[in-house]
Amino acid sequence: MTLTKTGMECFFGGQVWAVYDTLDAMPRFYAQIKKVMSPGFNLQITWLEAHPDDHDDFEWVKEGLPVACGKFRYGKSQYSDKRLMFSHPIDLEEGGQRDTYKIFPRKGETWALFKNWDIKWKSDADSHQEYDCEFVEILSEYAEGVGAYVTFLG
Repeated sequence: MTLTKTGMECFFGGQVWAVYDTLDAMPRFYAQIKKVMSPGFNLQITWLEAHPDDHDDFEWVKEGLPVACGKFRYGKSQYSDKRLMFSHPIDLEEGGQRDTYKIFPRKGETWALFKNWDIKWKSDADSHQEYDCEFVEILSEYAEGVGAYVTFLG
């Protein structure tokens, strides 16, 4: 994808983009482009917020720990003129419930996985705000309850 002076031609209404986390510059937030305005670079976006079904996942979200995949729903809207906060466009899948959407790794994508991850981090979230990641390529489509095959990148 080549950006011109404003980069506006890469963005259009309805797209969902991964957005970089300012903590560690990993793309783990998501925003849907609602409206592209010009002149210059100005977008109206709506954030997607994690909306888990599982109790442990809900507690994880409640503790403010990062969520990069799972079930999401639309949250707050805002305007942004910060082009560099956007990483790449992604595809959404209907979530099975009204106004919910699923985001999971797709075959061929590169993802960062938490190193030595444990759902129990939610019990002591403050000590897990810093973490290490390993980068993987997704080799198969994700299946709920099963996961996906990956290969580690060196």
